[in-house]
Amino acid sequence: MLRRLVQLQRRPPFRASHRLFSSASTAPDRPELLQCWKCGKHLCTPTPTERKRKQQNTTTPEDADHCGAVQPVLPWTNFFHVFGVDAAFAVDAGDLKMRFLALQQRVHPDANTLRSQNATFQNGQSVFINKAYQTLRDPLARAKYILHLNKIHVDESENKNGMSPTDLMKIMDVWEAIEEVETQDALDSLIQENEERIRKEVSELSQAFADGSLQKAKEATVRLQYWYSLRTRLRDVEL
Repeated sequence: MLRRLVQLQRRPPFRASHRLFSSASTAPDRPELLQCWKCGKHLCTPTPTERKRKQQNTTTPEDADHCGAVQPVLPWTNFFHVFGVDAAFAVDAGDLKMRFLALQQRVHPDANTLRSQNATFQNGQSVFINKAYQTLRDPLARAKYILHLNKIHVDESENKNGMSPTDLMKIMDVWEAIEEVETQDALDSLIQENEERIRKEVSELSQAFADGSLQKAKEATVRLQYWYSLRTRLRDVEL
């Protein structure tokens, strides 16, 4: 179980770093056995790339003389740790994007020696980093991922489970309104109302995760999932 989820605290400006931590709860029993596939040096953390050459008189593992080769994605690395941010629902979108771009630049073929093994790991890291970013940048996907890390799963079939009678009545009213909409103004009004529901649900999700209430977070995630599906339906309306 991850530590109690807390609000994301303000951090200093991001600089591309080798400190991309794996999940402590799922790390291997013998992390000291991890070695760079290229130079054989000890890896202090499972990272996309290790530091370039350091001073020769250093003695700590993290300051060791590494070759800078791209490493494979390790199975216990989670999306939050690859960006070096807290496992919290509250995410600074601008900061996350900056970290994403910095990491993608580090695994780009132009930034590394073009060896077949290195290229394979570059592709793997690039795909993983992109998947992590697409998940964490979206509130619904991020909420599902945090719940997944806590062994709580929300399926697509759970759209209406756990929703209050008031919410269910609201859903029926919206569907009826969609079927009857005839003008762009009316459609825009329905879209705006649904976006407000989404904003409200995201706010409740943030509070639930900050309070460590995973059950409330799951219920809010189920509701948010439905408002997302309604957003898609509204965008597909043809007048």
